[in-house]
Amino acid sequence: MKLLSKKNVLITGGSRGIGKGIVNLLINQGANVAFTYSSSSSLADEIVNNLNSSVNKCKAYQSDASVLADCEKLVEDVLNDFGSIDVLINNAGITKDNLLMRMSEDDFQKVMDINVIGAFIVLKEVANIMKKQEPQGGAIVNTASMAGIGAPPNMIAYATSKAAVKHMTVIASKDLSSFNIRVNSISPAFIGPGFMW
Repeated sequence: MKLLSKKNVLITGGSRGIGKGIVNLLINQGANVAFTYSSSSSLADEIVNNLNSSVNKCKAYQSDASVLADCEKLVEDVLNDFGSIDVLINNAGITKDNLLMRMSEDDFQKVMDINVIGAFIVLKEVANIMKKQEPQGGAIVNTASMAGIGAPPNMIAYATSKAAVKHMTVIASKDLSSFNIRVNSISPAFIGPGFMW
């Protein structure tokens, strides 16, 4: 029996980088995986086609993490297609690095919309589903970053957003523990474009 056999997992931002690695890992651990992508349907289709030869279910959903309606529809669609959401990996995120004096308000807001607001909306929507799945509850993992801890230069938007994700995780874990929903975060360091894949 594999670790995540028959568990239904939703991964936001799963078509490249860390997210793609998580999709592959969880499929190999027996999970059924739903994942989101923002624009590249060809990348998403390639992942699904490569993985659907297994006994596990894998499906991609186009969704903009900065759009409230997209986030709400995503969770609704995944629930309809998979029947439950046992695990959420809140991974979608962007960075727009720049020196403080050169950072535009629009770029700063875009990073916050996707990395913080989008993560919050999906977290809240999925938590409401997991509450109804008692007693098993569920597990939620938010992708933060070492940048949210170490405060590197030229990353005021990204580092601020990831510090917010870490703090949001701590509070959510307290708010949801009585429903048997575990909430944790991971804080990766820099991942190069050739990392593992």
